[in-house]
Amino acid sequence: MDVNDSGRIVGYGFLNGMQRGFLLTPVVDGDVDGDGDVDLTDLAMLLSVFDTCAGDPGFNPAADFDGSGCVDLPDLAVLLANFGA
Repeated sequence: MDVNDSGRIVGYGFLNGMQRGFLLTPVVDGDVDGDGDVDLTDLAMLLSVFDTCAGDPGFNPAADFDGSGCVDLPDLAVLLANFGA
């Protein structure tokens, strides 16, 4: 198992006698768009759905970091704590 230049975990193993490869991308708290970093794009995405809850038009569960069902101050705090990561 190794970590490649883009921070992904890569490796291989055997399953049922066959060699299998795998690639794992670490999850970064605050990464709304899933690109592996927390930046202005993530902040803009969170702010565009701020104060929405599950069932509301535009609600984005990827911005609900604490799983409360709403995008609110605790979610913004998570993003800001990891900004630049």
